[in-house]
Amino acid sequence: VIENAEGVRTTPSVVAFTKDGERLVGAPARRQAVTNSQNTLYATKRLIGRRYDDPDVQKDLKVVPFKIIRASNGDAWVEAQGKMKVVPFKIIRASNGDAWVEAQGKMYSPSQVGAFVLMKMKETAESYLGTKVHNAVITVPAYFNDSQRQATKDAGQIAGLNVLRVINEPTAAALSYGLDKAEDKVIAVYDLGGGTFDISILEIQKGVFEVKSTNGDTFLGGEDFDNALVKYLVDEFRKESGIDLQKFLKTIWLIFRIAVYDLGGGTFDISILEIQKGVFEVKSTNGDTFLGGEDFDNALVKYLVDEFRKESGIDLQKDPMAMQRLREAAEKAKCELSSTSQTDINLPYLTMDASGPKHMNLKLTRAKFEQLVSELIKRTIEPCRKAMHDAEVKPSDIGEILLVGGMTRMPKVQATVQETFGKQPSKAVNPDEAVAIGAAIQGAVLAGDVTDVLLLDVTPLSLGIETLGGVMTKLITRNTTIPTKKSQSACRLRYTEPQLLQVFSTAADGQTQVEIKVYQGEREMAGDNKLLGQFSLVGIPPAPRGVPQIEVTFDIDANGIVNVSARDRGTGKEQQIVIRSSGGLSKDQIENMVREAERNAAADAERKEKVEVVNQAESIIHDTDSKMTEFQDQLPAEEVGTFLLALESAALRKKLDEVRQLLAKKDTESVATIREAVSALQQQSLKLFEAAYKKMAEKNQSSSGLIGCGAQEAKTAEEPKKEEGK
Repeated sequence: VIENAEGVRTTPSVVAFTKDGERLVGAPARRQAVTNSQNTLYATKRLIGRRYDDPDVQKDLKVVPFKIIRASNGDAWVEAQGKMKVVPFKIIRASNGDAWVEAQGKMYSPSQVGAFVLMKMKETAESYLGTKVHNAVITVPAYFNDSQRQATKDAGQIAGLNVLRVINEPTAAALSYGLDKAEDKVIAVYDLGGGTFDISILEIQKGVFEVKSTNGDTFLGGEDFDNALVKYLVDEFRKESGIDLQKFLKTIWLIFRIAVYDLGGGTFDISILEIQKGVFEVKSTNGDTFLGGEDFDNALVKYLVDEFRKESGIDLQKDPMAMQRLREAAEKAKCELSSTSQTDINLPYLTMDASGPKHMNLKLTRAKFEQLVSELIKRTIEPCRKAMHDAEVKPSDIGEILLVGGMTRMPKVQATVQETFGKQPSKAVNPDEAVAIGAAIQGAVLAGDVTDVLLLDVTPLSLGIETLGGVMTKLITRNTTIPTKKSQSACRLRYTEPQLLQVFSTAADGQTQVEIKVYQGEREMAGDNKLLGQFSLVGIPPAPRGVPQIEVTFDIDANGIVNVSARDRGTGKEQQIVIRSSGGLSKDQIENMVREAERNAAADAERKEKVEVVNQAESIIHDTDSKMTEFQDQLPAEEVGTFLLALESAALRKKLDEVRQLLAKKDTESVATIREAVSALQQQSLKLFEAAYKKMAEKNQSSSGLIGCGAQEAKTAEEPKKEEGK
């Protein structure tokens, strides 16, 4: 795992935009959030591939600090300025109907925000490797649907990366765990991160990693733990000060089975895998794409706001800076409580009213925090049970439970996992790095560097089409191993390797075209599931209803991306579509974003170059001034007047003034102009100081000569006395 520019091995998925147009990513973006919360974006992974009208997006409107907007296609984008919700940024509706975000008056899709983070990862890798990086393996929560996976691929493309494969996070974690394990087993991966929760059951057998099932909660994560703690702190503060902060918020067999419990910052996944002789087979996966550490944060923040209101009567929800400080304190307290039984939350000058400044100072115990987030932790249990049911395994069949995601460091989460699976979870992998290492292994497999590992993943949700009466006819059931290709053929299901055949027909006499609507989900009626896309098959010869035979084929690639085709057996006419989100980013939008990213990269490089040149100029000015003062002090008094006159009348003074004037208007001056002036200043100063050094050396040499003669005379006078003594 490579360290980034800040010297750490993990990079926060935080993007910020400053007033002067600079874009910050990672720790620098997080550090300035207190003073620029409206333009600091995080947790946008929850919006990726989602429509603005999505119930989960509407739920997020109440807890995220940025503005979520509706794009023209209905997707959710984000905006970093606007009306306050619980925190200072908002979700707005973009022109295509998606939910987008806005920062400094400009709208960005969640894919773009993700791309900004990927660009930093790309730069980090290139800096370490000393060569350009073009290909990538990207991980996503196991419970991401097709739209979210496609939007994640879009983010990679915008970042200038060729996405070779999109794999599930619990599966990647299982790879990092099982690469050097010889025995076969079933594992469970419990992934409780910052924003989501996933539980996956995988079977590892002879180097094949097969996901057997997956489940989770996309709205359960560390953020909820943080929010629970914040709520407690606000309540405590309210009790003490009367100020309400709420208003300012917006077993080992021949086949070794493992469970990967992945609770990260924004999502939760649980996957069951079987590992046997290098084969990693995912048997099932489940999860929640809105369950993660961010939900834990939100729960704590809400508590802190409530406590503060009780004590002080002040609602902090209208104070963005206070809320950001509160959120950061909540996250810090959450982390500290994983290793200590209690912690202090001390925020001086949090806000003020007519009576003066108000402070927050309260103690938070681990027990209280666990109480605040107990419901969030409970939400991870049912996906685990479903994943085991889908994988057809019992807790006793699972040989290892891997904990992935920062939230799994929480003792209560570990205890819950132990209760659910009946055994203590393994800590054989780093919760923060396991997914990245697994993705690297998959990249090595694709590059041909690793040949003894095979990964078999599954699709997390069923896929089908709408048939007469609005019924959801499933062609591919959830937890089907991918890649796969299946077709639908009449009234019965008949397997032919590797296709599932069934034929559809027309519903009315003389019907010359049919509309194919593709859905993803587990509900019996099509309308209750997510519409992925639709297309029409035209040119069907007029015939009585039920006569034409139309074959629909689903093809899911290794990335989980769906391709659907329909063919009229009578005429051979065929129509097909690559399923994207019903909104999503168009090809033109992606290309525009790629070009914009390239332009921004050039602008960022130029801005960095200017900073370096300005720093160099300021250093040279300082050194020149210092040397001039040094020569003034060291030259004999009778020479000072002449020397000072030479300094003040020489071109050096002029050059110094020119450079100072350029630096005063550095924002409008080009890098080339400043560099040229700095170079001229260097040449002039070197010429003058060379002459000055020469003059001083002559003075020193003359002085040394006089001292030497006197010493010789003294020595000669002493010699006769030494001889007499002998």
